Parts: sequence; C-alpha cells; structure tokens
Amino acid sequence: MKNWKLPFSFFLLTLAFGCSQNKMFKLAHEYYLRDKYVIAIEYYDRFITRTDNGALATVAELERSESYYQLGLKMYAKKKWEIAIRFFYLANSQKADEKMDNCYFELAKIAMKNNNIREVLKNYDYIVSNLPTSELIPEILYNRIKISVDLDDKAQAFHDYAILWEKYPQNDYTNKAKPFIDMLMPYYIEEVLALKDKGEYRKALKILKDVSRYPTSYKTMILQEIGEIYILMAEIENSKQNYQKTLEYFREAVKYNPDKKSFTEKRLREICDGFIKEGDKFIKQKLPDKAIEKYKMTFVLMPDYEKAVKKIEEANKLKENYKKAEELKQKALSFEKKKKYAEALKYYRESYKLMDIPEIKQKIFVMNNLVQAKKAPLEFAKSIILDYKNGIIPQKIYDIEDQMIKLYGENVRSSGWKVLYSYGEFKYEVRYDIITPKENYYFIWRVDLREKQIFPLNKLSEKMMGINKEKKK
Repeated sequence: MKNWKLPFSFFLLTLAFGCSQNKMFKLAHEYYLRDKYVIAIEYYDRFITRTDNGALATVAELERSESYYQLGLKMYAKKKWEIAIRFFYLANSQKADEKMDNCYFELAKIAMKNNNIREVLKNYDYIVSNLPTSELIPEILYNRIKISVDLDDKAQAFHDYAILWEKYPQNDYTNKAKPFIDMLMPYYIEEVLALKDKGEYRKALKILKDVSRYPTSYKTMILQEIGEIYILMAEIENSKQNYQKTLEYFREAVKYNPDKKSFTEKRLREICDGFIKEGDKFIKQKLPDKAIEKYKMTFVLMPDYEKAVKKIEEANKLKENYKKAEELKQKALSFEKKKKYAEALKYYRESYKLMDIPEIKQKIFVMNNLVQAKKAPLEFAKSIILDYKNGIIPQKIYDIEDQMIKLYGENVRSSGWKVLYSYGEFKYEVRYDIITPKENYYFIWRVDLREKQIFPLNKLSEKMMGINKEKKK
C-alpha cells in the first residue's frame, strides 16, 4: 500500500503546482487586458521564472514586453523621457526602439538648450551606436557635424559626413552638411601641402583620396593635387630606375587629373629618349647587344615605341655586319700570315667598311705599307723621307745645299738620295751627303717601311725633321 502512495502524492503536488502557475499566468493576463501593466509585469515575471510551459512562457514574455511598451508610451506622452527610455529599454522590441530614439533626441534638445554639449553628444552617440535603424540618424549626424565644426573637431565632423554620404546620399541633411565640409577642406588641403613639402606623399594621398570620395566645391582642386603627387612619386621611382612603378604612377596621375595626360606622355618620351641616347653610346662603342638592352627598356614605359623599334632594327643590322666583318678579318689575318699582303689588304678594307674599328684601320695602314714595300722597297723608303711633314726634310737640305753653292760654287758635291738596306725586316737607311771645302753635312735616317716611321741617326738629321727638344722639355 505504501509503495503507491508516494508517487501518487508527487503527482498531486505537481498537478497543484501546475494549476498554481497557470493561475498566475491567468492573473497576469487579466491585469494586462485591464491595462494594469505594473501588476501584470509582476505576475509575468513570477510566472516566467517558474514555468516549464514553453508556449505559455513565450506568450508571457510578449505580453510583458507590450506592458513595458505601454508604460513607456504613457511616460512618453508626459514627456518624462528618461523614465520612458527605461520602459522602452525593458520592452526590448522594434517599436520600443523606434520610440526610444525620440526620447534620446528630446533629451539632446533639452541639453542643447542648457548648452550642455557633452550631454547632447552623449544622447546622439547612443542613438547612432545602438539604434542604427533610426530615421533620426541623418539629422543627428548633421547636428553633430555642426557641433564638431564649432568645437574645431575636424576629424569627427568629417567622419560623420562620411557616414552621411555613404549611407544616406540622397537625404536632405547630407546636402545641408556640404557647406560645413567645405569649411573643413582648406584645413585638409593645408595639411596635405605640408606633407607634400616633407615628401610624405603616401600620407598626403590617403587624406586626399578619403576626402575626394565626397561632394565638395574643392573636388577639382583635390583631384589635381592627387595628380601632382603621383607625378612627384613617378619621378622618384624614375630616379631609382623602377620604371614599372614610374609608369604606374604616371597613369594614376592622369586618372585623377586628365589634364596631365600630355605632360605625362611628354615625360615618358623624354625618359625613353634617354634610354635611346644611352643605347647610342653603346653603338659608338661597338656594343650592339648592350645597346639593344637599353633600347628595349623603353617598352616598359611605351610599348612598341617607334624610335626604339627602329634603333633595335639598326642595332641588329650592325650585329650582322660585325659578324661578317669578323669573318672578313679572319680571312685577312690568314693572308697576312702567309705574307700575301695585297689579299690581306683587300679583306681588311672590306671588314672596315662593315666595322670601322681602330684595329682594322691600323691593319689597313700596315698592309698598304707592306704592299708598297714588297713592290718597290727602295723607292718607298725614299718617298717616306721626302713626304715627311709635306717635304720639310728635302726642303731644308736643299736650302743648305744652295747656301753652300753660293759660298763655294762648283766645289760643292752632293751624294743625292741613297737608300741602303738596314738590319731588320722592312728596315732601310736613307742618306744624303753634302761635301764642301770647309764643312761637310751627313744626313742619315733609319726608315721602318712597315709602320712608315722615321728615326734620325744623328743630330743634324734630327734637326731637319723639325724636332725641337728644348720645347719638349
């Protein structure tokens, strides 16, 4: 008997407790329907904390929320804003929030009348931060902008304007705020110019780009300044030989300020022409491959730059010529080794036409001398003496001979020009003697036919060559 009494007793207690809870909900609901919201809330609180009935708990929470909302409306009607805020906050519903923003806004108005700016901003901040769907936000942001301008808080004013423009571009308050932002623009422009003067271009650009997104009467000036800074940055990259960046920054300059298009195009051509000049120097040094590398650098800035294309074509032609010139030079060297100087001379001349380098020019000079030396060495040796400095040697010798004849008449004897073999290949001696009763003159030079060089073998011969050793000292 005792075993079934305990569960049954527990069942009766549970049933009684459930009935008690339902009665509590019923009382709360009755008070709610009779607009007795304070008492209704009390019963709803007790019911919600004790019930396990999820469905009824939800209904209780909704009706409790509505009770708080209705209490808030009563306080709202009496303009008791702070109490109304408390009730609306506890209601925790969308429509309560829609009323609560008005309460904060009204409190801000009161604070403004009392010149309590700190309290005004506090109320505005709450609405902006916690009630983002409020229809009052555009007006609040506009009011905050005016306050920030008065307080010289430029950053906050611009921050609020940014929100206005980005979220409420068509709102009347956005347009009304524009004159205040125009008041701030000179400050930002002045700051940008200071950064620009210090070379802090990236910081300056960030400020300018931020402000350029919004409508302002300074828009054109801002975009022009962005273009100017990009041009300065492009020139810096150019000096560092970062040509890809140079092009990028010039393009950015034109994007923000199209009026700079002709200027940037001119600068790009000037830079490219600089590459062309450097390439031309390599051409003069007979280094076409290095020249081509320089010419191709123009394509980073100006793809298919016509001048560079033409220069590259010319350089490639030179490469072909140099290759052929080298082949002709090798043929000439082969004939030179075989002492076939006429044939060597022919190929050296052909090589020089394609590649006019000093080495080949000297070879042509030597081969030409050797051809004459082989053909008529004695005559060639004599001609070298006679032709030296436009005939200065025979002219001086003949002057001496004429003077001696005036003094000694027929007693003067002359050997005439004599050419003798000397030691060494293609080496000869050229002599001229004047014999008189009192004094004799012996002129003698060694002549190198290969190099067409003259070496005086005594002081008198040296004097005939017009060599002044005193001046040399």
